[in-house]
Amino acid sequence: MRPICLGALMVLAATACTSPTITVDFAAGYGSYRHDTSGDGGASTGSTDGVYLRLRTEGVGEEAFGGGFSLEAAASDDDLFDDLGVGDTSGSIGDLFIHATAVPLRGERFWLPIRVGPYYRATRIGLDDSPGDEEITWRGLGARVEVEPEFWFLRSDRVSLAIVGDASFGYHGTSIDVDSDSLGISDDFDGDGKSVGASLGMLALFGKHFSMRLGYAYRATHESESDDNNGISVRSMDASFSGVVLQLGVRF
Repeated sequence: MRPICLGALMVLAATACTSPTITVDFAAGYGSYRHDTSGDGGASTGSTDGVYLRLRTEGVGEEAFGGGFSLEAAASDDDLFDDLGVGDTSGSIGDLFIHATAVPLRGERFWLPIRVGPYYRATRIGLDDSPGDEEITWRGLGARVEVEPEFWFLRSDRVSLAIVGDASFGYHGTSIDVDSDSLGISDDFDGDGKSVGASLGMLALFGKHFSMRLGYAYRATHESESDDNNGISVRSMDASFSGVVLQLGVRF
């Protein structure tokens, strides 16, 4: 007996169950990277050009359940704080998200995957041309939920077109590693933070297997002020990338 698809029960537009799907895609983007530190009068706040990379793979079975992972990175140029007269300074964000996937809405025109799972995120800011160590790294481990709806307004065997977007939110506990020779600090601090993501763009599927996506993406981290450690704490900060992203992939 052909299995009953969950999406077919929930969406009248679905005409039949969809066969298992495996996707692999790679994305690269260019835009703006920004770092904001709270409470220091703008002494550690700036923005510059940034780049973004992502590798993702996911499998979803006939029962509309599956899983996968994504590996993301964003980095700034080394002139992040040039407007402040500071030496070469750069920032970066690295992220690994391992998730289970459910697709409660899985029709011919509309596809809504929901992803839930743990993630690890490392955010760094550092003075690159310092003779000593001048770096802060926030390492967070937490849980995230992500949705990525696709609306297919054109379907054919040769080319299909969709409007696609994503939104995600995560919460994590943070270990903060501070290495500053100039301040005489080399210590760890505890805190917590949040991750936020969003994108919107167009997706094209060629021959039902090769995909190309072009759109705008936003990825951000907020880290709260750390707990006090021997009378010292690390100020809260926000780091983000926003820009145009091109994605290429395959679907089976």
